[in-house]
Amino acid sequence: MPLIQSQIRLMMSCLAQHLPMNKARLNFLANFVRALCVVRSVNFVELAQAFVGDAKNESCYKRIQRFIKEFVIDPVALAKFCAHVANIQDQFVISIDRTNWKYGKTNINILTIGIVYKNVAVPVLWLMLPKQGNSNTSERIQLIEQFLTIFTVDQIEFITGDREFIGKEWFTYLISKSIHYNIRIKCNEKAFTKRMKSVPVKNLFRSSRPFEPKILGGQRKLWGVDVYIVGMKIVNDYVIVATDSKPEIALEQYKKRWSIETMFGFLKSKGFNFEATHLNKIERVGKLLALMSIAFVWACVTGEWHNREINPIKTKKHGRLEKSIFRTGLDILRTIFLGTKTNYFQIQHVIKLLSCT
Repeated sequence: MPLIQSQIRLMMSCLAQHLPMNKARLNFLANFVRALCVVRSVNFVELAQAFVGDAKNESCYKRIQRFIKEFVIDPVALAKFCAHVANIQDQFVISIDRTNWKYGKTNINILTIGIVYKNVAVPVLWLMLPKQGNSNTSERIQLIEQFLTIFTVDQIEFITGDREFIGKEWFTYLISKSIHYNIRIKCNEKAFTKRMKSVPVKNLFRSSRPFEPKILGGQRKLWGVDVYIVGMKIVNDYVIVATDSKPEIALEQYKKRWSIETMFGFLKSKGFNFEATHLNKIERVGKLLALMSIAFVWACVTGEWHNREINPIKTKKHGRLEKSIFRTGLDILRTIFLGTKTNYFQIQHVIKLLSCT
């Protein structure tokens, strides 16, 4: 128990460098993050059982409920914390997407911005949507405007997103903010041929060979906006991307969108089982995501450190890692907290990754 309590104290010290809270809140945060890494579930009953201290499980359960109900983590401080722990300093790519599911009659719908880090996105900002279905342009703009109060336009290499994130108003907004973009568009969107005939954009790629990228010559009008259009045929479909610059690498850059899909997978069934929450108030689900983001970025940097300095992860023939950076890190954290890893100095180093020192 003394060893575990020393881990909690060190975690509190690291978290205090970025997240201004009193000692009791920091203690809760350290306990929650530790418990989340151990049980790999957001189920409050299971989390309460993994809290450190003399308090009964029922008391720990109520403590979790009170925190989620009453306390708000500063989103600006949290976003800066995640970027700092991941050591994101230079230009970065941001990916925007939604995840959604239903719990009872409650629609859980979360519009999220992630910073791409080692083939996965780190969640830094999100907007809880009180509805089903796609986000609208005003909601996306609201999220980007908040993002730009924390980070600068010069830090953004480009933004990438799927076919939900299209439209004249949205593209015009990105251009007005000087934010470069690589965004997939729908195959039936109308674009102009060189002879200024309006046709479904997929028609401009029908003569292409499968999986062979094609760049349409010059900029084309799309919703009245001048864009470069790049695409290729795939099995029974097309991947068509609109970009404002560098069309020769647009398809390669668009691939980074998948980092946020990977992130959602790790937050859900491949990691923390996010969909197991029984919360039915969307603002509380947002608070839970804030707590999860701390554990998530910590697992990512732990896995990257282990891959770089301790034991490189094997690469399969197709070029992918045998085990993800995130899952490697999460397994290491879980092993440490379960007491099956006894290297004291290595444990200290891993915990200090929370302060990027």
